[in-house]
Amino acid sequence: MGLTEQRVVMDLITGLSSNLTLNPGYWIDPKSNNAYFVVAQYPEQALIRFEDFLNTPLVGAQVEQPSVTSAVTPLGRGSSMAFQQTPFPERPTLPRVGQDNNAPVLLRDLVDVTRRTGPETVDHYNLQRTMDVLVNVPGNDLGRVAHRIEQALATLELPKDVALILKGEVDAMRAAFKGFSGVLPLAMVLIYLVMVGLFRSYLDPFIIMFAVPLGFIGVIWMLLLTNTSVNVESLIGTLMMIGIVVANSVLLVDFANRMIREGMKPEQAVIVAGRLRIRPILMTALATILGLAPMALGIGEGSEANMPLARAVIGGLGISTFMTLLFVPVLHVMACRRLASSE
Repeated sequence: MGLTEQRVVMDLITGLSSNLTLNPGYWIDPKSNNAYFVVAQYPEQALIRFEDFLNTPLVGAQVEQPSVTSAVTPLGRGSSMAFQQTPFPERPTLPRVGQDNNAPVLLRDLVDVTRRTGPETVDHYNLQRTMDVLVNVPGNDLGRVAHRIEQALATLELPKDVALILKGEVDAMRAAFKGFSGVLPLAMVLIYLVMVGLFRSYLDPFIIMFAVPLGFIGVIWMLLLTNTSVNVESLIGTLMMIGIVVANSVLLVDFANRMIREGMKPEQAVIVAGRLRIRPILMTALATILGLAPMALGIGEGSEANMPLARAVIGGLGISTFMTLLFVPVLHVMACRRLASSE
């Protein structure tokens, strides 16, 4: 009938989903110079039953198309061979069948259709065949749902060539947690090294860094009280809290060291430092807490995405500010006494 498998497939795709992907056509408006797609497609209302799909006419080459014979002489003694080549027609026409050679070729004349059950789509990941199961987590946190799914999947017995992998947002979340597990300790180490160079001492930065665990206590309490999960936003808020808590401790310890160098006793120095530096410490903490309060309460459109960050900072500062004014001076006095006794 002058048809090929490629020609049949192209006609079917054109009829069902237009020729936009196979052979797109354009029309340029001479007035606006805007290009518009010109496509050919069967109207959807014409394809109601499956029988209508089988009545699709097919466009092919003419059966009477003459062939071209070419001769090739390979290396050897006078031997030759010939092959036939049918050129692609410039103007394809509908093949004709039937007694009067006027009926077009329909899809039903070429194919036998049977109904079977199979996958709608075939997905691959890294060239491997996959079967995706999509899960949403409304009203619950992603980590908890992923843990429950893993517990349920652990009871399944799978063939040797089948593997279960959690991808999507779960994979991104766990990669972020893995990164933060190294970022938090690294941030504390870098802060300690910077303060060692500024204070020219290994002990004073160590005392200042004791305020960071106090901030962690506040972060954990706030997340538990507000029923907020540990996520990327809350971890970023924890990093912000570390910087503010360390800055408050630096103000207190640096002023106390200055008083000690002027001849004041360590007990009196920390009291004077606490009395004179309590105002800037409270101002910094209150300004941060009040500024993040609307975000922590979820006021405003889209603020719920940043609620864990604000709550982590507020909880960490709320506890560490008061504990810093009490715990850091006591620890500083104990360190000064130990140094004096060792000398």
